[in-house]
Amino acid sequence: MAAALAAGEVDAVLETNFMSAPPDSVLISKCKPNPIYIATNQKRPNLKTTLDQAMAILFSYAPSFNSDLFAEHFSTTTSETLAFSKEEDDYRLTKPTVYFVYENNWAPFEYNENGEAKGISPNVIRAVSEDTGINFKFLLASSTEAIYGRVNGESVDMVMAVSYNFTWANDHGLWVSQPYVSGGTMLVTDSNPNPETIAVVKGGYIASQVSKKYPALTQIEFETLDQCMNAIAHGTADGTFLNYYQANYYRSMAAYSSFSYAPNNTISQSLGLGVSQASNPILLRVLSKSLAHLSSKIPSILSENSLYHEPVTLTNLIAHYPAASMAIITALVVLIFLVLFLVVYSGIRQKQNAALAVEKNRAEQADKAKSEFLSRMSHDIRTPLNGIVGMTYLAEQENHSPQVGEYLSKIDTSSKFLLSLVNDILDMSKAESGEIRLRLEGYPCSEFADYLSAVFSPLLSAKRQKLTFEVPMKEEEVPLLDRLRINQVLFNLLSNAVKFSPEGSEIHCLMKQTDLPNEKCELVYQVSDHGIGMSPEFLKIIFDPFTQEERNDNIRQSQGTGLGMAIAKRLVNAMEGTISVTSVQGQGSTFTIALPADTIALSAYQEQKKASREDTDSPTGILKGKRVLLCEDNVLNQEIARKLLIAKGIDVTIAKDGSEGVALYQASSPKPYQLILMDLRMPKMNGYEATEAIRSSSLPDAKSIPIIAMTADAFGEDVQKCLSEGMNAHLAKPIDPELLYNTLVKYLTPNKPN
Repeated sequence: MAAALAAGEVDAVLETNFMSAPPDSVLISKCKPNPIYIATNQKRPNLKTTLDQAMAILFSYAPSFNSDLFAEHFSTTTSETLAFSKEEDDYRLTKPTVYFVYENNWAPFEYNENGEAKGISPNVIRAVSEDTGINFKFLLASSTEAIYGRVNGESVDMVMAVSYNFTWANDHGLWVSQPYVSGGTMLVTDSNPNPETIAVVKGGYIASQVSKKYPALTQIEFETLDQCMNAIAHGTADGTFLNYYQANYYRSMAAYSSFSYAPNNTISQSLGLGVSQASNPILLRVLSKSLAHLSSKIPSILSENSLYHEPVTLTNLIAHYPAASMAIITALVVLIFLVLFLVVYSGIRQKQNAALAVEKNRAEQADKAKSEFLSRMSHDIRTPLNGIVGMTYLAEQENHSPQVGEYLSKIDTSSKFLLSLVNDILDMSKAESGEIRLRLEGYPCSEFADYLSAVFSPLLSAKRQKLTFEVPMKEEEVPLLDRLRINQVLFNLLSNAVKFSPEGSEIHCLMKQTDLPNEKCELVYQVSDHGIGMSPEFLKIIFDPFTQEERNDNIRQSQGTGLGMAIAKRLVNAMEGTISVTSVQGQGSTFTIALPADTIALSAYQEQKKASREDTDSPTGILKGKRVLLCEDNVLNQEIARKLLIAKGIDVTIAKDGSEGVALYQASSPKPYQLILMDLRMPKMNGYEATEAIRSSSLPDAKSIPIIAMTADAFGEDVQKCLSEGMNAHLAKPIDPELLYNTLVKYLTPNKPN
């Protein structure tokens, strides 16, 4: 036959393998091959069952296995081209407009996203359009039944995705092309091995097959596949049938990942392009040839669209701004740990999705996304914290009862500790790269104990627990420690002790200091409780990230992220110390921290505190009558800053965004502003852009007027960027009133170096 074709004796031949055809021949069309089966001995039925199960599992994870295997061994040569008859070419050259009708909720094959057709079938149509020159227009239908009605209700060329079944297609007024998707189905249940009710899409092909193959099952009709899956989740239906691509798509969703997906050999579904019988019949031939020509490209379309990429979003992180409730403060602490969990979970999820989607530059993109996320989270958490800290400070300035004063003092203490957690937890990049910088200062054990007692008082009261401290009776030397980080370590240990100890129990905290020569000392912090204890197996991994002990008692398993002990050990290591634990189940646990530290004499420490208080007691009287421009878009932050400034007699003008701030500055002559407080994230014009506009203006003081950033962007790189963009200083939210006043005095005092 090959010789006859080469000699021109025949115009075309039918070959089982294009590889044997002459090298200059052209492939016109390919026919679907007949299946080949594995034969087994009838005396060994178990072998057949095992092979069937193995093939079903193989097809469930590689639906295109058959076509891929065929292409590997019977692939066409690189000379394969798309050949059309004269009649087909004449049709294409008319640049016909063909309407492709797709469904809104039939993922991953068809769905609408922001007004654009998405999924496997629309992408196949786009490839066919590029291959043939046919102009396709996408029409959206609300349901499966609506698609059939739309296709058969028009007299123009109409196309839709349809199951590859000639009887089914003909019954619906369609001609069907060769399939571009082939595969079996899977029975999806919520772990129910014997379903009685099956959710089906009304008017769909699978529904008709269920009626034929499983007449005993009761069908419950829905408009979309999403509704079918939700019906299983809510117990309205026992299960549903999905083809392999749909099953993989929904299995990748967190909401349905726990469902059972069992291969089904009775019902299969292949998809082709259905052409309405009112269309030009030449269209079907053109589409079939194009699909054959695109057979090597279609697998990539399938792989790119067969998984659901579930976004990780954070909404309503902080719902409102409390000012007088210790319970809300506790809730905010829980939210901080929730944010930490989401950060870690987001990183893991991104890595999983990247591995499945084969994205380029995965590492760089993940790092960039993480940095942006941390920056935004830092800003979004500091903004409400500024409301808490600022309103607490203002409330403390008012007349109130001693009881209210005590409440406000505890809110102030807790919110400042919460701020320290934000500073440490959200700055994960430093911890991961080993760049934890210690800020050493004197920290007597007595002050440490007083601080912890104030922070944990509400939590202890709620469970009627008692916290006792054992501290040195006499302190001649004061250890130099990083207060924020040692606070965080002890906070983790005491939080666990409170959480896992019964009501009415006692928790003991030992603080021991052994002074050594050459201004050195050795510190021992020990936290003991009478709680539920831990198993010997868990003690081996307690300091590993994401570890929580599986328990059968009444203690809820999801009481944390599993990162607390890992963070504590990392911080202790940074301080060149050690942390260890002993525990007995049912009796309690004891954590011991040993730290080396430098010391200063108690008298020297007291002198430093006195000098620090004198430095902070700035002569704020010089601020009276000064004109300050405040650029701030947040109404609550405006109110706090305005009251803090007015309290010192400052004449303050508020601009609600950077653009308005620049306009007010330029119009301030002949009574100019003497200082500008600048937020960074504002609408219309941000703080950096506003600073650049002010510095480049023609006013005499444009280059010299102090511009101080007052922002919730508090990372080290944010501070450096502010200074490099022309600002004089940086104040991080939540605003420390005393630091604000001292900074204003520094830049508004005549002849004082800045």
